[in-house]
Amino acid sequence: MIRTADVVERARELGAQLAGVASADELADLPHPPHAVLNGARSVVVLARRFVYGGVLRRDARSRSHHYATELGLTELEEITLDLMFWLEDDGHPSLMVPASASRSKQEDLASQGPLSLTDAAVAAGLGTLGLNGMLLTPRFGPRVILSAVVTMAPLEPSARIGRGLCLGEECGRCLLACPGSAVRRWGLDVEACRPHSAPYDYPSFAKHVSRIAAEPDPERKWELAASTESLMFWQSLLRGVGIETGCTRCQDVCPVGEDYAARLAPAMDHIPEQTAAKHAELDRMRRLARAERGETR
Repeated sequence: MIRTADVVERARELGAQLAGVASADELADLPHPPHAVLNGARSVVVLARRFVYGGVLRRDARSRSHHYATELGLTELEEITLDLMFWLEDDGHPSLMVPASASRSKQEDLASQGPLSLTDAAVAAGLGTLGLNGMLLTPRFGPRVILSAVVTMAPLEPSARIGRGLCLGEECGRCLLACPGSAVRRWGLDVEACRPHSAPYDYPSFAKHVSRIAAEPDPERKWELAASTESLMFWQSLLRGVGIETGCTRCQDVCPVGEDYAARLAPAMDHIPEQTAAKHAELDRMRRLARAERGETR
């Protein structure tokens, strides 16, 4: 019988940098559970690969180079996931994959629409814990990961969860200070404030772009819009990853959690140019609430 250790080892052989297994039944209460992906699902194998550090350091989410490199990384992870899915099926376990473009489903509130929330699945699979704004934090890469998963009928033993939360919470608050949309809440996120920054090339934004082109009365201006860099970015996003992993990642960039932060990112990321007095005031308010709940008087 296939074992969890075998599946994790195979995932790593294929190129996944993180891998773990969650019970499908444990995720049954999600708005779009594993059983909605595959009837008879028993397990969810969650995989992860890290972000491209060059893209993080560039700090330009609309850069074509950053955009392209990130989408290629997303595509590679999906190919790894596809290979693992066939490997499980060759062993007699019907399976289906959840695309890597759903990596940020927790933040983007796509879980209610499907597919399976990979953030919740990753926590259940022992890859990490949730942060102040609902993003996944991993011990090795912090929140700087792309996720994918295979939902399978293989009866696998779930991986051990991480027992203690990795997030430094309100006492850190760097994600709040860096957020260009001021979308970070206390252990939550204002999805509508986040979405224009985090997913500027997702399908709803694409539909609006096409509507602007169709409504433009001037033929010359209509052609300029159709031939614009913005159109190229939409095309590239829809071709490779639906635009989900190609927008703002500032909350993930500046998070100090993860072995990679001090080693690779800290000198360039320690200063947060997006911080404002209003953001600091909001963070101070959150800290006072947290301290009051802990019974601290200071």
